[in-house]
Amino acid sequence: MNLNFFSLVIKNGFKTLVFKITGLLLSYLMILFVTNNFGAAIYGKFSISLIFSQIIALVFTLGFPSFMVTLLTNKLHFEQQHKTNFFKKILFLISCLGIIISLVIYFFSNVIASYIFNDVSFVPFLKVLSFLVLPIMLHEIFLGYLKGMQSFTLHNLFLFILPPVFFFLAYFLLHKVCETDALVFIAYTIGIFCIVVLEIILTDRKYVTRLKDIPTSFLLKRSLPMMYSGALIYVIGWTDVLMLKIFKSSVEVGIYNATFKVASLGLLVITSINIVITPKISELFIKKDLESLHKLIFQTTWLTTLLSLPLFVGLLIFNKEILSLFGPEFIAGSTAMVCIVSGIFINVFSGVVDQLLNMTNNQNILKRIVVFSLLLNVIFNCILIPKYGINGAAFASLVTNIILNFTCVFFIKKKLGFYTFLRGT
Repeated sequence: MNLNFFSLVIKNGFKTLVFKITGLLLSYLMILFVTNNFGAAIYGKFSISLIFSQIIALVFTLGFPSFMVTLLTNKLHFEQQHKTNFFKKILFLISCLGIIISLVIYFFSNVIASYIFNDVSFVPFLKVLSFLVLPIMLHEIFLGYLKGMQSFTLHNLFLFILPPVFFFLAYFLLHKVCETDALVFIAYTIGIFCIVVLEIILTDRKYVTRLKDIPTSFLLKRSLPMMYSGALIYVIGWTDVLMLKIFKSSVEVGIYNATFKVASLGLLVITSINIVITPKISELFIKKDLESLHKLIFQTTWLTTLLSLPLFVGLLIFNKEILSLFGPEFIAGSTAMVCIVSGIFINVFSGVVDQLLNMTNNQNILKRIVVFSLLLNVIFNCILIPKYGINGAAFASLVTNIILNFTCVFFIKKKLGFYTFLRGT
């Protein structure tokens, strides 16, 4: 791997970081707007609705957003133009699934609110969610496509900037004619719908005259393990919030979610690099250039760790002052912040272990690791949340992060022959 290759990754990673920081500022502005105008209880319901929609999107997009990255870096399927019909098939499958899931959520919203969330006041949010399902699933598909195409500017615009911008636009158009508690979620849903329309219009898609048919069974065989691991990693990240909703009040859910959002600032650099590096991992693995792959992973792991370190220190020292911006009641999340930030540091220091396993045909190993970690996380939360509340949830998150990341590092060494954070093997 030459210097120009790594420099290109860093250049695109820096651009992505700028987009992400801007998007985060807009997102935090959105959180402040909701918490200050509607309170922790409504924000708790809003955040649970967003989490639920993301879980649905991750599960029922069937791992295609990640798998498309490997397809678009493989000359058998794509080389300046589509050679196989994988993208058309994926769009058709996801559209059918999205419509079915939307209907199920809409007509069974009372049952879901009563038996899953134990809160009938959650019904209006679920009704709105039923209209969000299809757009957010298609949104995930287009984001995966743009990442595989390495169209990072469009990808970052659609992922980081437009959701909060369109949220505010939709809210200020609706707030005078709509007074429901679910108004903030309605505004978010309309925003995602508008983004999908733009993605359909602006995403560049070129096809050869006669596309080779790719079996659906082939697509699902490779994508489903990625779906399991991707969805479950997301679930692990939000299991604490979901179980707090079961055991505690919406106020505590709102406090913990805001705390988690602030602590997630520590992921700024690694998630930005992750977007750029994923296609490169797939490309080098397809070429069987493990030496260059190891060098790339080692360099980016230490770069992200060093760049993230000031964020971690700042979050640990000034956690109360930062949380107080959301309101005095949110200072209760300061102890939880320390645990969450520590877990995120372990994540950053380990490197992009999940994508490294996914892009090197080790997605089944990652799936098993994530399933095991999720089970542990649920057990820890069941034990700790009833007694310690948000602090118990945060400690469960810390322990789960340690187990998940270090297990991935072990299998990367076993399968690829190197550690993510060491130069030598």
